[in-house]
Amino acid sequence: MNLLELTHPWETLAGLNDRDIPLFAASLLIAKDEYPNLDTPALFALLADYRKTLRGELSERREAVEKLQMLNQFLFEREGYSGNFLDYYNPRNSYLSDVLVHKLGIPISLAVVYLEAARGLGVELQGISFPGHFLVRLEVPGGLVVLDPFNRGKSISTTELKFRARGQHSGASSDQHSSKSLRSGYEESTEGEDPSESELFAMLTPCSNRAILVRMLHNLKALYQQQQDFERALRIANRLVQLQPRQSIALRDRGILYAKLGAHHAARTDLSAYLQAEPAASDALEVQQALVSSVQHSQSARLN
Repeated sequence: MNLLELTHPWETLAGLNDRDIPLFAASLLIAKDEYPNLDTPALFALLADYRKTLRGELSERREAVEKLQMLNQFLFEREGYSGNFLDYYNPRNSYLSDVLVHKLGIPISLAVVYLEAARGLGVELQGISFPGHFLVRLEVPGGLVVLDPFNRGKSISTTELKFRARGQHSGASSDQHSSKSLRSGYEESTEGEDPSESELFAMLTPCSNRAILVRMLHNLKALYQQQQDFERALRIANRLVQLQPRQSIALRDRGILYAKLGAHHAARTDLSAYLQAEPAASDALEVQQALVSSVQHSQSARLN
């Protein structure tokens, strides 16, 4: 099944089990919303070329860690992939097509390239939805190797992981950080305590391909909302609802964006569904006020 050639690819994607979601194709599907004429076959061919080159330089006898060292050299030294420290908040960093062309990205988009290139070598890396900064992991005998594609595939020690997660035990999952963090590419927190070993281990749990797509979409939605580009933010919110049909928070977020754009009937539908699903939510009063405001706008429009 070629996801990108389907008439209704998002409906198909939404119906797939997490383990069956093709991460590379689905990530390009996000980019295709922004670039409808995207040359996706050329990007698949680029990934295939990467894999062919790497397989040609590696023997089957090499261990996974050695293959990763070769992968790091290939992607970050020869091909020149890098974290975009200078223009971190550019939405292009979240579109896989732009990342493949310009070789600049944020942690999660670079991780997708990293994961897919490694898979072609028979190395099954896994994504980690780490607080503030997406990482990848490799299971090795006796433990884990945790790697940072935003920083040239650097291996991250337990001490550094605890430092990065300091004060974030609840796990803010967005890859968008404050500007002071851009020199290092992750959220620097000097407040709070280091997580315990068990808390850190929980943070290193691998995430599904669906979860990776959801995080990429959340990053984009946050950027567009900050730029007050509510039409693009709504487009992203629609995709989040499709990918998480049982997540009432996705309905709430889309309803709020509908209201900002004056689509009050659609806003009422989403906000009412959220309140029905989450009557005791901490933000229930705020959402009720938004719902009342939307109803009043609709009544005023009918009177006019």
